[in-house]
Amino acid sequence: MEEFLVARGCNVDRQIKVPARWAAAKSGATTFGKNTFAYVEGIGSFVVIYTLVIDQELEYNQPTMDCHCPPHCRACIDACPTGAIYEPFKLDPERCLGFNAWMRQEKNRIPTVIPKEIRAKMGTRVHGCDLCQEACPKNHQKLQSHLPEDEFLEEIAMNFTLAKMLPMPEDFFPQERSTHYVQLYRGF
Repeated sequence: MEEFLVARGCNVDRQIKVPARWAAAKSGATTFGKNTFAYVEGIGSFVVIYTLVIDQELEYNQPTMDCHCPPHCRACIDACPTGAIYEPFKLDPERCLGFNAWMRQEKNRIPTVIPKEIRAKMGTRVHGCDLCQEACPKNHQKLQSHLPEDEFLEEIAMNFTLAKMLPMPEDFFPQERSTHYVQLYRGF
């Protein structure tokens, strides 16, 4: 995308931080779910949004700030183990297991200690929580789709337990395997 924009004379900046979900909805690329996630039509909420700031205004789709969730659906709210989603479109990130797994890093200036009151609800999760997304009817088709077998995932699945991960050295997975892992999820 960056090459595409530069070829059209745009200056591109990746360092300027903008609210990715709001930017995607304002551009017409996504809608919102009651769990505050961005949804792409036909794909669901299992998407990663990257933002680029450019110095030109481009044509874009109609903004999609609307929610396309069924009116009385509470599946995501009811599935949240910590009550982080406490009403439609209201999320307390400090209680969200995904936030606690992804954002508690010194570089984000957020303390690395997970609050005591939600530790037990994390259980053995080591990479966040997708319960609100898994419960969402808009994601069921994607979750039930058949994905091709992947040797790499089969191999790491044997080691992806909390007991095996705690003593794992930093260099356990070589860089090329990490790259494969990222490419796999881009295809999901």
